[in-house]
Amino acid sequence: MDPNHDLKRLLTGGLALHKVGPHLRQAARRAVRSGDRRRMRDVADVIIAELARRGTPRPAAGQQPRTVADARHGVPDVDHILAAMTSAQDLKVGNAVSGAAGILLESVASLLQDLVPRCGLFILLFDDTELGPARHWVCSLAPTAEYPAWLGRRAPGQAVFMPTIAELPRAIADKLPGGPDFTKAVAVPLVDPAAPDAGIGDAREAGLVFVLADAAVDRDDLLQLGAKLSRFVTHRWQVHRDLDRKIHVDALTGLFNRGFLDNHCPVLLERARRSETPLTLIMADIDLFKSINTEFGLLVGDRALQMIARRLQEELRRVDVVCRRGGEEFALMLPETGPQAAREVITRLLHAPFVLPAGPDTGNRKIQLTMSYGVSIFPDDGSNYEQLHNHAQSLMFLSRDRGRNQCQYWRNDGNHRRQLP
Repeated sequence: MDPNHDLKRLLTGGLALHKVGPHLRQAARRAVRSGDRRRMRDVADVIIAELARRGTPRPAAGQQPRTVADARHGVPDVDHILAAMTSAQDLKVGNAVSGAAGILLESVASLLQDLVPRCGLFILLFDDTELGPARHWVCSLAPTAEYPAWLGRRAPGQAVFMPTIAELPRAIADKLPGGPDFTKAVAVPLVDPAAPDAGIGDAREAGLVFVLADAAVDRDDLLQLGAKLSRFVTHRWQVHRDLDRKIHVDALTGLFNRGFLDNHCPVLLERARRSETPLTLIMADIDLFKSINTEFGLLVGDRALQMIARRLQEELRRVDVVCRRGGEEFALMLPETGPQAAREVITRLLHAPFVLPAGPDTGNRKIQLTMSYGVSIFPDDGSNYEQLHNHAQSLMFLSRDRGRNQCQYWRNDGNHRRQLP
């Protein structure tokens, strides 16, 4: 067989050449005519990177997907293609304004199906709350689901070879498409990119990447392919998280911003609904903040916002979420927090020392700040984010109108409860 056969097929129709510029199509034709394997591979890398940049690294319509292959084992030679896709930093995968792992990983997995058309690829997440709506290539291990014995015995960071697909978890076996005759599989750890010093073998895992193949693929080659694909998925996940952080973090205070609040609060609500636990939303507003800007200047006002942000984080747990909603307004999301626990939190906040030195120009005068709060709690005060937000915000305004430095708790009968320092 011609060793350049697969490269020629890739450059003469296996790639969606109609979606790149004429200069790249001409380069592909010249590379094929030259018969130079290195030149064809370099041109293929450039075209794949351009298709990845456009978010469409797929074969042309009506054509069978192709990839560069090792003729001895039938395992896709994905190194160059993955390198090209990795370097395409603007590769479009997932929703750039969503932190849900399921959305991103579904997009990455779908993208990789074309790269390894003779293999099957699925992702199993250990935390089903990260999955979001139903996915095809990504699934989770439900607590009550049946799972193979090896999954319970597997050590963290260990890859597993399955000589028969009968050993696949039911969540993946149920998703197998018709067509390829898969006979074996591997499960390779998928590392959480947020874990420190993340890498294959690290104990901080988000799940497993499953790669399925036919009888022509041997064990070692399949394990190596799984490791490469898992590293690529982790890399794209990290790139997406970095972008997500830039979009969703307030530059002045380092807190999450309103975009994060609007996207993440529904996710926390869904978790609370599934676990049948309460969720408290607190809206907070700095009292008379505009007078600080007027009397001491905008820089002192900025320092006041930073101090408030820091103190709010100090008074709450690590699992709680603090957002700067805009201006001098903040939102606090407290998972697994009911009425009594919420009251304890508000008591701490009402007595917290929000004190800021104004600076030497004012004779080292100290500015004492207070805040007005509004509280609504899922599920009693609202069944969705819009209801909880509207209730908490209206109560925050009520606290401000009734003298500031206090909190109002929502009651459906309109007889809202008041708490003073």
